[in-house]
Amino acid sequence: PIYYLSGSLIFSFNSEATTNAMHSILSNCSLIKKVYLPKYLFPISCVLSSLVNLGFSLVAMFIVMIVTRTPFHATLLLMPIPLFYTFLFSVGLGTMLAALTVYFRDIAHFYGVFILAWTYFTPIFYPVDILPDFALRLMQFNPMFHYVNFMRELVIYGTFPGITENLICVAMSVLMLFAGFWVFYKKQDHFVLYI
Repeated sequence: PIYYLSGSLIFSFNSEATTNAMHSILSNCSLIKKVYLPKYLFPISCVLSSLVNLGFSLVAMFIVMIVTRTPFHATLLLMPIPLFYTFLFSVGLGTMLAALTVYFRDIAHFYGVFILAWTYFTPIFYPVDILPDFALRLMQFNPMFHYVNFMRELVIYGTFPGITENLICVAMSVLMLFAGFWVFYKKQDHFVLYI
C-alpha cells in the first residue's frame, strides 16, 4: 500500500494542481476585467491550494504506515525536497497551461486524456523492475518518474538519492518553471481580448 500511496500522492498533487491552474484565468475572467491584479497569482494560488490537499494526503499515508507497520525512516524528514521539486514543476506547467487555455480552449479536454496516459507511463501502481530496457530508457524523460522515485527512496527504502538524481529533478523543475513563466509573460497582456 505504501508503494502505491507514496507515488500516487505526488502524481495526484501534480495532476490536481495543473488541472486547476489551467482553468484559473478563464474562471476568474470577470475579476481580471474589473480589477488589475498580477495574473500569475491565479495559477499559483491553485497550486498552493493543491499543496494543502497534499498535506492531508500525507497524514493519511502516515496512518496507513502505522496500520501496516511500515518502518519510519529518518529520511522521512527530507520529504519536503521531492515535494518542492514537484511544486516548482507544477507551477511551471500550470502557468503555461493557464496561458495556452485562454487561446486554445480544447486543451482543457485533451489534458484529461494526457493525464490518464501519463498515469500509465509513470510507475505508480506497478514496479519499475518489470519494465524492459527500452521502456526504462524512455521513462528517464518523464519528470514524474523521477519525483515519484525520489519520494519512494525516502519513504520506503530509507535512502537519499544521489547528486545526479537531485540534479535531474532540479533541472526538470527549473526548466518547466522558466518555460511556464516565459509563455505566461508573453501572452498575459492579451488575455482580456480572449476571455
